[in-house]
Amino acid sequence: MVVALDIIPECYVDTTLVSVLLGGIGVNHQKSCNNVVTKMREKFDDEFAVGIIDNDKRRPGYLDEFNSVASSAHLQVLKHPDKHHFIITVSPASEGFVLSVVEQNGLSMAAYDLPADIAGLKKITKNIVSSNDVRLINLFKDLRHCGECEILREVLEYLMQKRYNARSEDLVTLFK
Repeated sequence: MVVALDIIPECYVDTTLVSVLLGGIGVNHQKSCNNVVTKMREKFDDEFAVGIIDNDKRRPGYLDEFNSVASSAHLQVLKHPDKHHFIITVSPASEGFVLSVVEQNGLSMAAYDLPADIAGLKKITKNIVSSNDVRLINLFKDLRHCGECEILREVLEYLMQKRYNARSEDLVTLFK
């Protein structure tokens, strides 16, 4: 399996979502947003890296160094002014993001045998085995070309392709 160590999601559901959106490649799962930014600063300090974190109430201080590049209702891309570091924040959190995309695209969580409420979905996604949950994987496959999941996929694909040559102007166009 190909693994993109410089793509660093914070939680199990983010990791599964990003991996599926990127066609099944592995990514560098970290267990919290603080671990994501620590990994970016320590292992990838002078290199390209993309962190994917929930837009939590407790934001790592490192995010204060970033500038907003583009955003939608649930996604925001931030760029460090002096490094090849990008952060994608998901609002309010991944479970809410997924439920919103499902609803906006007329899909049914019941069709995937998944709960349609945040609390019920969190019971599944907060567990390490969720990374191999066929129900989530099938849902995320079906969301690859839907609304903001498509934006997220296109942003990640663009950043992985351009890496050190990524341009803010190009990222903005992916949100239109």
